Order: sequence, then C-alpha cells, then structure tokens
Amino acid sequence: MPEKPKITPQARRLREFAIEYFGSTSSLAKKLSISLQGLTPYLSGRQAIGPKMSQKLAALGADVDYIKTGRMPETKADSCHAKSYQPHAEMLYHDKFIKLVWYVLFRYGAKLNKEKLGMVIYFADRNMKVKFGKTLAGETYLKTKDGIDAQHLGQALVWLENFGYLVQGNAALSVPVCPPLGEFTAEEISVVEQTLSFVLAQAPKKLIGMVQDEVWKQVPENKVVRF
Repeated sequence: MPEKPKITPQARRLREFAIEYFGSTSSLAKKLSISLQGLTPYLSGRQAIGPKMSQKLAALGADVDYIKTGRMPETKADSCHAKSYQPHAEMLYHDKFIKLVWYVLFRYGAKLNKEKLGMVIYFADRNMKVKFGKTLAGETYLKTKDGIDAQHLGQALVWLENFGYLVQGNAALSVPVCPPLGEFTAEEISVVEQTLSFVLAQAPKKLIGMVQDEVWKQVPENKVVRF
C-alpha cells in the first residue's frame, strides 16, 4: 500500500487560515466559490497555491505570502516601525511587554477582546518557557477565580490608547501600526504567531479549561502564577 503523503507546511497554513477565519475548510471553499473537493488538493499539499488562488485568498483577507512561504511580510515584521515611538517612562521596565501586546493587537486585534488578548499573552509566554526555557517579556500573572490576569495588561492598553495607537470598537481592540520588533527573536515571533492561531481557533470556555491546569490549581487565588 502506498504511503499516505504528508501535508506540506503551505497546506497546513492554509488549513489554519480556513479554521481561524471561517471555522472550517468547507466554509473557506464556499467563500472561494469552489467545492471542497476542488479545495482539497491545496489543503493536502498536492497542489501549490498559484496566482489565481492567491488573488482569491487575498480578497478574503489572507496573508498569502505567509501561507505560501511561512515568512512574515516586511511591513509586519522586519521593517515594522511606528512613527514617534517613545517608551513611557513609567513602563520602561515592561517596555517589551507593551510591544508584545501591541504586536498581538496589530496582527489580530479585530478578532480579540481583552479576555482573549490576555489568553494569547499567557499561552505565548507559557509556550515560550516550555520550548525555549525563558518567557517572552518577564510578565507576571495572577490567578483569578476563573482564569489568569496578566498584571500589566491594563497599563499597556492605557499606554497604547494615550499615545494614539489603540483603536477601540465595540468589544474588539485594534492597533493599525506595528511596533518596532528589534527586541524579539525569530523564535519569539514564531511562538506568538502559533499561539495566536491556536487561541483564535478555540472557544472561550475551552481556553478557560486549559488555563485551569495543575499549575493553576496549586496556586492560591490572587497569587502569582509562575511557570
């Protein structure tokens, strides 16, 4: 029996896009005005994304270059600069944390409320610790009745709003300008991106259940959670 072909990285990123934005691959097929059978070769990696499919995906808001290559576009990573960026004097110690919050909101702020934003920050920090033995920005977290609070998240949002970067609409948060990312390594950005994909694909109740793990259970309420 022939070996089943492995899903290519491009196909995996396309699947992630389908689930993050539309809930399923079949829903993406409908948005593309093709059958699921017609989309399957792209989802399995048997067919590479060409110019025509690239245009269709871009029209749906996909980061086509990222899906095809796995690279962040220059405007969102390597050459990501904000005009007149100056760290707030009171937040210098947590400056990298502000940039972390800023970057997450720049990438997917329209899809995040404050609760889900906190989940992204927490899981990204925890994943970074598990994979590379260090946290992203030295943030501390408090155990609450239902979950986790990043201690400086509120201050970071106030800073972004006061300096004109944060745009609030309904329950969503948005930052249209990317922060300077010189302090972040490629591994750190990768962890953040993977965590964003994961959190956006989960229901809030499931995320809360995942936060309430053995580490969380061992910490008294209103005490610091340490990785």
